[in-house]
Amino acid sequence: MPSAHTLRPASHPRSHLPHTHSPAPPLHQGDFDEERCRSVGNEQVVQALIEMKHYEVALNGQFLTDPSTGQQVLNHKSLAYAHAAAVVRTCAYRLVPPVEAGTLPYLAESTAAELNEILLSGTGTCQKLELFRQDQPVCHSNGELRPDSAGAATRRKFVKLLGVGAGTARKWWDLGMRSYEDVEAAAAGGGTGNQPLLKLTPVQRFGLLHRVDLLEGASSADVREMHDAVVAVLEDISGVTGWQVTNVGGSSRKRRADLAQQQRGVRGQQQQVQENQQDMQQEQQPEQEQPGGTRQGARQEAAQPQPLQSAGETNGHLLPAAPGSSDAPPHSGTQAAAAAGAGAGGGIGGGARPVHHDADFIVAHPTYVWGETLITRIRDELISRRHMLAPDTGAMCMLQRNRTQHLEAHVLEEMTGLGPHNNIQSDRLDHVFGVFRTCAGKLRHIDIILATPAQLPFALIGWIGSTQFCRFMRRLAKRRGMHLNNHGLYRLVDGGLARVPEDAPPLDRHKLPRWPPGWGPGSCQAEDGAGPERAAGPAGAAAPKPPECAAHALAGQCQVAAPAAAEQAAAAAAALEARCGNKTAPPQENSRGGSRTVRSQRDIFELLFLPYREPWQRDC
Repeated sequence: MPSAHTLRPASHPRSHLPHTHSPAPPLHQGDFDEERCRSVGNEQVVQALIEMKHYEVALNGQFLTDPSTGQQVLNHKSLAYAHAAAVVRTCAYRLVPPVEAGTLPYLAESTAAELNEILLSGTGTCQKLELFRQDQPVCHSNGELRPDSAGAATRRKFVKLLGVGAGTARKWWDLGMRSYEDVEAAAAGGGTGNQPLLKLTPVQRFGLLHRVDLLEGASSADVREMHDAVVAVLEDISGVTGWQVTNVGGSSRKRRADLAQQQRGVRGQQQQVQENQQDMQQEQQPEQEQPGGTRQGARQEAAQPQPLQSAGETNGHLLPAAPGSSDAPPHSGTQAAAAAGAGAGGGIGGGARPVHHDADFIVAHPTYVWGETLITRIRDELISRRHMLAPDTGAMCMLQRNRTQHLEAHVLEEMTGLGPHNNIQSDRLDHVFGVFRTCAGKLRHIDIILATPAQLPFALIGWIGSTQFCRFMRRLAKRRGMHLNNHGLYRLVDGGLARVPEDAPPLDRHKLPRWPPGWGPGSCQAEDGAGPERAAGPAGAAAPKPPECAAHALAGQCQVAAPAAAEQAAAAAAALEARCGNKTAPPQENSRGGSRTVRSQRDIFELLFLPYREPWQRDC
């Protein structure tokens, strides 16, 4: 059912998007739930646009160099498809051709023409997409041929290897290589014709040699094993328990709780059928006893793996093992955050089917203060335990360390116009990129990121993503005169940099300082668990939402309400937020910071005056 902030056709009585008085469309308020889009009937179009975006990234990379300034800017061709895919995914109605340019935000004429072709095909494709898939060159929007676009499908395969970017992929294509085997032959001196010996970096050679493992993806069991190894290392190094190790990334945006419930429902139906069949058989033959007095059917039923139970978290990135499971964390003080068992497309009970491209873990602790060497010690200890491959093996094993020292200085330079205007490097958290060896000998990608309690909510939003949703949020913050990254939310006060909300209130859409309801001096800190993204004890139950979140809670009701109820809930949410805004007078520019601190992802949405979005609603 459409939410309060999904796009509607112009004929719809509520076709406008609420809370917008600027020409920029507020897509940061959209609902980008893949399952909702599929139920509307637009997901096939979204997948085609995303595929074309990936081809453009493989051809030219994520960023281009602006020849006039020498600065890096986003690849505008891939960005156009990313915008179009996001807009289509948040539509509350099924698209029907013709879709005119401008009828949807960010939809230019060339992209609109391709979208209409996809809609008319009935198979979710268009001529340009088919040319990409066949390694044929495509044309610019003006009809001119793009010679550099040849080989998109093969080059997309190449960039999936460790250490291979768009430039290397193009070089290999230009040298006549069309497969991984061609690259191996050229590197061994057995290339076709007079082709010279291809030189590979150690990382490229390693990635090519172990591509089957590294491209396969990690299963839920793999992620659980990696999670437990990281926790064990952290506890041994620090001497304390209570580490929060959260699995983030694309798989954390899937509706695990819903999928697990559906799987349990299917299993329940199958089990009922089996029990009925067993009852019919038992009427015809006596029970067969096993040693110990257990019936054979009962023993088989007890041996079936049980699905992992959600901890009451609706965001999908906190999924501890079921009570009594052998996968339970070894220490009660550790918050198990590995996404296992009920992952998107994964089997029940932590099956071996790959459901994660890799494993990204954000590490935090509520009280332990670590030094500058912790990330190095984590890497070294994982290597010494033969979990992570050392750099001398050729595997990627890289550190990002101590890069936060001058972060605020760079942010200040950017915001005052004294530095680059595109802060592409938005994450300077301590980080290790590596390759993990599982007990079964499989090699998997692993990223470990350290975040302090103050950084954790911002890091979670940035790493959970999606990339495009974070772009929308950062773009909104920038339009309002603020800066959002994976470390915090900032603004200028008297020419200096202030952290929001500790040092100053946020800025509203008029670039005026304004406290959201429940914030500001004298406001009470929200209790732990006030947001659905917080863990609230072992059971994970979320505490009741504070009154100031009522507008966002009403907006959230639109996700599941009937059509009439959804309209009423959306109107009530808008009215409540408007009343709260009228009661909150803008403070003076030199107003001091608030007494609340950011302790959850929901808090960041509130400071940006946005309705909260669950991770699966950010999947654009």
